[in-house]
Amino acid sequence: MPKLAILLGVSDYQKQPLLPAARNDAALLHSVLRASGNYEEILLIPPDQTASETVKRQLSSFVQKHKTRSDIEEVFFFFSGHGQYIDDEFYYVLSDYEDVRRNKTSLKNSELDGFLRTLRPTLAVKLVDACNAGIQYVKDIGNLNAVIEKGAKEAFQKI
Repeated sequence: MPKLAILLGVSDYQKQPLLPAARNDAALLHSVLRASGNYEEILLIPPDQTASETVKRQLSSFVQKHKTRSDIEEVFFFFSGHGQYIDDEFYYVLSDYEDVRRNKTSLKNSELDGFLRTLRPTLAVKLVDACNAGIQYVKDIGNLNAVIEKGAKEAFQKI
């Protein structure tokens, strides 16, 4: 059964502090996954294409390409960059991020889950290296079960 991967490292921000290592994180992980031979297709979003509209278009195209498949074993998602956790929602901050346009200039975790659910993988894996990625989403044990249950009941077989 095939495995797919989506890798995104955002280094160059227009209105946020730069994160030079994020680009390298995604590129290095791409090399590791490619060398493993375990992934049928890996979408590495180029470092100069990390604006919100471009990222969402690439994710949509990737999902459209694979959505009719029923045999996807795993979708692996990696993000390195800035992140925000606001009102029970995690936001992957993209290069053109603005607070006043948060929903348009970031990728909401629930939005990402929608993309992943469309692919119907047996297993969805997210590896996130971002500020606030683990504050309440993972490290708060009281909230962890609720987050996992919410994701699981929304069509993931394994999370």
